[in-house]
Amino acid sequence: MSSFLGRIWPLSIRVQLMLWFILAVAVLILLFGTVFYVNLRTSLETSFDNSLAQRTQQIAAGIDEEKGTITIHDVTGALPGLIDPDAPTSIGGTPTPATLSTEKPLADVNLGTLVRILNARGKIIYVSPAFLALHIPSISVTRPLHGSTWQGTISARNGQTVSLYSSPLLDNGIVYGVVQVGESRSPLSNTMRSVVIELLFIAPFVLLLGAIGSYWLSARAFAPIKRLTRTARRIEVGDLHERVPVPHSKDEVHSLALTFNEMIERLDKAFTRQRRFVADASHELRTPVAAIRSMTDVALAQNKPVDSEEYLTILRDVNVQAEQLSHLSVICWSWHGPTKTTCYSSVSLCAWIY
Repeated sequence: MSSFLGRIWPLSIRVQLMLWFILAVAVLILLFGTVFYVNLRTSLETSFDNSLAQRTQQIAAGIDEEKGTITIHDVTGALPGLIDPDAPTSIGGTPTPATLSTEKPLADVNLGTLVRILNARGKIIYVSPAFLALHIPSISVTRPLHGSTWQGTISARNGQTVSLYSSPLLDNGIVYGVVQVGESRSPLSNTMRSVVIELLFIAPFVLLLGAIGSYWLSARAFAPIKRLTRTARRIEVGDLHERVPVPHSKDEVHSLALTFNEMIERLDKAFTRQRRFVADASHELRTPVAAIRSMTDVALAQNKPVDSEEYLTILRDVNVQAEQLSHLSVICWSWHGPTKTTCYSSVSLCAWIY
């Protein structure tokens, strides 16, 4: 594990750029998803509530009151079978609430329209079968009886949420009843759940495509630097005449290429001065070395005895040549600000090293 981490850490610039890009895209997706979800939910809820209010007004338009009797006309054509609580069966043979509770379970709130109609005393006149499964707050009746509408979210016995709209029934400004229309919020919840699932499903693919795209783009962006690196590696110490390619775009890579070329130019000049100095110094060093070797060879090659005076003469000549060698090897460094001068006093050579 440690060896694997050692191979990938520290991360390369391409990988770092890819990770930063993925992080930026993930943040943008999160922000976009949040804003999109909130706006979509608000828009759907507003449309849902407006549709419910409009349906309530349509149903209320078909309700009349004559001599204290409330009559219902299905102007929408979508009303379910309504139950008359005071009759053993309602119109169409629909069972009463008591019969519903004993013979079969309550109707599903997701099926049909939920409608309940009350008179001015709050007594139920008509009710749809599924409406019996709702928990109705008292404020949804008392407020319309005082002439104002009420709208809210309630729950059914099975735990589902239902939007309820209560509207007063008016005749010449006098409240003679209340109409309540409800609709299950399951379609709205299912729609929003589907949106969340789709966003969660799409986000990984977007991040994957972003990672691949960012890695490819970073490779394209670093391609000129790779060419500079390959060219710089081909340049050897003995051949500093080659230069790295300079791109046409005036960007950071262009500046880096110019800096590389300037550095190579300085190195080329420095190595040229060094080669010239070595050639001059080797020429100056060959003369005393050859003289010393010649004198010693002559002295050793003589077959006759040599007197002390002649030995002294040879030793003096050898000493002179050795002293010249020592002068040639003396190096004097003198510093002048940011430059330094290497002075070889015996041969009068100066190499300026920057």
